[in-house]
Amino acid sequence: MEDSPPAYQEKDVAGPPPPDTATVDFQPPPYPAYPSQPPPYTPSQDNVPKCLIGPRIQGYVTLHNESEPGTGTGEPDYLGLSIFTLLCCCLPLGIAALIYSVKTRKCNKYGDTLEAQRNSLMAKKMNMWSLGIGLCLLLIYIPLKVYLLVMQSRNHSYP
Repeated sequence: MEDSPPAYQEKDVAGPPPPDTATVDFQPPPYPAYPSQPPPYTPSQDNVPKCLIGPRIQGYVTLHNESEPGTGTGEPDYLGLSIFTLLCCCLPLGIAALIYSVKTRKCNKYGDTLEAQRNSLMAKKMNMWSLGIGLCLLLIYIPLKVYLLVMQSRNHSYP
């Protein structure tokens, strides 16, 4: 015996069931009114260093020519010393000093005196520390190398 499914019967489906007359009308919960437009966007330049923005005069940006000597504030950037300490003394501090030197040069170019002074002082400190560490390592290395050469020559017998 073979079981067959029940016969298909069509039902009249005319839409959703009629609303119950005993239910109360649904009221959405009260929400605060949304503003018609968001507040206007006002960019803040408090966190951006002035040397990256450049001096502004009534909405106009003044441009400085890099090839002109004498533009900017003239704080020393110690770029040559930074390159020397980078190559000859202490590489990590030399890299930091070079970065501060470049920042000083950029701030000098845009006329940001305070930031140029800070960067110049940091470049000078990094250069002095790098130079001091390099000299200390050199003063340790040379006597140690001489000592090792002397000790090696004493232990070696020539025929």
